[in-house]
Amino acid sequence: MSLRWRLTLLSALVMAVVFAIFGTIAYFTVSLFLYRAVDDNLERQVAATLIYGLSRPGTDISQLGDRDEIGTVFYTVIDTEGVVRYPTRSVFISDPMYNQAMSGSTVKSTQTLSDGTRVRVLSAPIRIPTGTIVGVLQAITPLDMTDHLLNELKVFLGVAAFILLIVAAAGSYILTGRTLRAVESITRKAHQIELSQDLTQRIPSRGTDDEVGHLVDTFNQMLSRLQAAFEAQRRFIADSSHELRTPITVIKSNMHLLRRTTDPAERTELIDITEAEVSRLNRMVNDLLYMAQMQAGHDLKPVLRHVELDSLLLDVFARTRSIAALKNQKVMLVHEDIAACIGDRDQLQHLLLNLADNATKYTPEGGTIALGLWQDDGWARLEVSDSGPGIPEEDLPHIFERFFRTPDARQTVRGGSGLGLAIVKTIAQAHGGRIEVFSKVGEGTTFRLWLRLVPESATPAPDDEPFVPKQLQEAEGPAATI
Repeated sequence: MSLRWRLTLLSALVMAVVFAIFGTIAYFTVSLFLYRAVDDNLERQVAATLIYGLSRPGTDISQLGDRDEIGTVFYTVIDTEGVVRYPTRSVFISDPMYNQAMSGSTVKSTQTLSDGTRVRVLSAPIRIPTGTIVGVLQAITPLDMTDHLLNELKVFLGVAAFILLIVAAAGSYILTGRTLRAVESITRKAHQIELSQDLTQRIPSRGTDDEVGHLVDTFNQMLSRLQAAFEAQRRFIADSSHELRTPITVIKSNMHLLRRTTDPAERTELIDITEAEVSRLNRMVNDLLYMAQMQAGHDLKPVLRHVELDSLLLDVFARTRSIAALKNQKVMLVHEDIAACIGDRDQLQHLLLNLADNATKYTPEGGTIALGLWQDDGWARLEVSDSGPGIPEEDLPHIFERFFRTPDARQTVRGGSGLGLAIVKTIAQAHGGRIEVFSKVGEGTTFRLWLRLVPESATPAPDDEPFVPKQLQEAEGPAATI
């Protein structure tokens, strides 16, 4: 059975239950009102009869009756001995009802006569002026009209419920069809996109603020994310193929030359170049594996622990100073607050060492590299600055892309894979942080890492006079934030 028919039958079932409940309540409400009207009329008739009959002196209670036949209201009089005084026959009254009436209460009941007529009976005590109860007066009225009205109401409610149920089912079928038609069009379009593998296509928006409209918007957003992911994957495959091809080509060419040359000096040079390219290829493969594992969230998913960032910064400072000594570069620890965060120490160290390694690569001999740690409104701010050539403004938005290297970097620095900053970005995002870069050509570059502080460790330290490169001065230099 189709979803349309299932929804129609379900809505029809719900409407049938609603109509049944409504009809039952309506029937019993009208019945209650009709019986109450009958009882009120009997009470008024009995009260008037008693007032009129007992107001005459010497009145016999048997004279309170009217006539011995069914009419609008007729009466029966029963004395204290239980003897019917008027008329010679009466509607049956049980002993409990008679006793209750003789005790001063008014009793109401519905009875069926021998000829099948349903009547409403009101039994009331007869009190003489002294207050003594001298008998029971029964007021009887037929319920033919009341029963007829209730039967007509029952038929009307049944017919009306049946007609309304058909109308509701038809309306539900039509509305469900219109709603599912929109869903069906979405399904067809999605199937078309699947067959064509063209993720640039989108489902036309209905422009409605309802569930179907939200479904269309959500599906289009998903397509946009899938398109971006596939484009990133294609770009990654193309870039990685290009980057891997270069060292492989160099290695292959050198191997060919090694077979032909007999000059020891030339062979040594070729072997050195080949070893350098193999090292570069190895670093590139390791970086690719690291990024893939980070983004897949498998082996290198952050192991969250308490990390003392000041201690971590000191370790990075010591390692950076050893590397920088080879180029006579000066490494400075310009500021160090006591700060801690929740994160993976190994990954954060990898991030900072990547930034420090970049600083040493691109800073000329005798240049300056500065490291610092500050607390800033619930965040830890770690900075790695250099006095290198800087990054052109047009390249800043792309430096965190995989395999991106500025033209100057490709000419001046060999051995880089173009993956270091992409790894930095991935680790920062995995820790709920962000990475910023500030740079000016000819003045240097600063990378700024923001990590959420552990609240208990947020104890500010007095500021020192740090070395601040020109590009870090307020309102100076373009910045990229990831």
